[in-house]
Amino acid sequence: MNELIKLSAREAVARLKAGEVSPLELIDAALERIEQTDPLINALPTLCVERARENAQEIMARTKGDEPPGYLHGLPIAIKDLTDVAGVRTTYASPIFADHVP
Repeated sequence: MNELIKLSAREAVARLKAGEVSPLELIDAALERIEQTDPLINALPTLCVERARENAQEIMARTKGDEPPGYLHGLPIAIKDLTDVAGVRTTYASPIFADHVP
């Protein structure tokens, strides 16, 4: 098991700020864990892996400048399937909305 998934959000943010871990590494650790567990629990019906990686690369490029990062800067998060996200399939945990894309 990837040790990064055991970090609390505070620990992950501290490591991000210290440059000990990158947003891409956290995404990869999360995806590894999702692949292990989601077939059993079906908690994440829609993944936006490429979108997450693109955003992480943008964040990493901006971090090199003078702009101070936000508190959760680079921390991957999952959006519950009950919240509409533009361009992302949102099922509301119901087969009725299996193809709903806000």
